[in-house]
Amino acid sequence: MLKYTGHPLVDVGAATIAAFANKRDPATLTEEDLSAVGEFIVDEYTVNPLKSFLTVAFPNSGFTNPAFESKPEKRIDYARRVVGAYKDDVPRLPVRCVFTGAFAVDYAYRQHIPMITGEQVFNFHPGGKAGLPVSGEALLCLQAFPLGCAKCAGRLLAVHSDDYDLTYHFASEFLRENRASLAVAHASGSSKMPEARMTAGTLLIDTLLRAESRRQRTNREQGHCSVTAYLLTNSGQSSPLDSNPPLEIIHLPMEMTSFLRAVASADYKNE
Repeated sequence: MLKYTGHPLVDVGAATIAAFANKRDPATLTEEDLSAVGEFIVDEYTVNPLKSFLTVAFPNSGFTNPAFESKPEKRIDYARRVVGAYKDDVPRLPVRCVFTGAFAVDYAYRQHIPMITGEQVFNFHPGGKAGLPVSGEALLCLQAFPLGCAKCAGRLLAVHSDDYDLTYHFASEFLRENRASLAVAHASGSSKMPEARMTAGTLLIDTLLRAESRRQRTNREQGHCSVTAYLLTNSGQSSPLDSNPPLEIIHLPMEMTSFLRAVASADYKNE
């Protein structure tokens, strides 16, 4: 039901949903798979620790809006609407989704998609209409996106590649870590998700090396590819002079990934 689009936020979300369902290809997902991840989001995004974690991704959304603190039913209602917008009974608009090309279900803003503008900002949008038209499938992927990211220094680390097997590997690894951290937080009563055990750059290379080692062990076909990591926040509190801008991009061209692939091979294991 889902597909990769070439957009990092949507693709990482699609890979995360596939990993949640223990499937490698988003195209093989069923409505039951989408419903399962949707229920997880409804259950976990509306309470801590994920609720507080989501302030870095979806500030002022129904998940994090302080006005809903005493009205948890409103958080749940919002969650059900955004994760269930892909269903057949949801009305479509006569415009196409900017990510998938399918008919959109609504216009999305900063509370739905990190790094874009708010509801009353018309800059960069055609036709005098604020926001981006999105399909229900894309909206679900965007909500799942934080689960496929690592939390590094209060930001989200998302990794995208033109080799979708690598995109899947990073999302799967980060999802596994996040679910393990979530279980620990629930058991200990903590209201916060822990930070990643490494800095963003170190975590990127460490996870990539493990991906290459796994692919060599399984003799999975490997082509030349590049990898791009995005270290981002949607909080909007950074100033133009801030030493930590809201988006940092780490690009590994195919020459670098080919070198790391060689390093991860058995020929150089000891070195």
